[in-house]
Amino acid sequence: MSALQNADPVVHERATQLRDELHAVANRVERLLEAPGAQLPPVRIQAPTAPSRAMPGELRSALIQVEVDRLADLVDGLSPTDWRLTGMIGDAPVTIGELIAAPLHSSHHLLAYTAARATLESTELAAPDVRVEPEPSLVR
Repeated sequence: MSALQNADPVVHERATQLRDELHAVANRVERLLEAPGAQLPPVRIQAPTAPSRAMPGELRSALIQVEVDRLADLVDGLSPTDWRLTGMIGDAPVTIGELIAAPLHSSHHLLAYTAARATLESTELAAPDVRVEPEPSLVR
């Protein structure tokens, strides 16, 4: 994650949102494992939490790694039937598998944005005011 050290501020903010999403998803997976059918709050993270916005890149990277490892440990312990345990977000059912897929989708967009930005910056055709915006998270 050393690429975050010199990244565009938008990438820093998106990476921080991803950390928050991973944390929220792990909490919701734990909740469903404890109480199948539970009502869950939405996972959508509109903005990073205030304390996490100002952190240095190395700390941000380390905290993302902590949340990735936490979610990976949860996933590693799931049985085949656990993946289909269902809870509710609003009036919509959601499975543990669907919850876990959400931050993977978000991280894909973060990586795609970073790659697009790097490509633009490496070409002479890129105007200085060209801005590539990451796709908003589809996590609900």
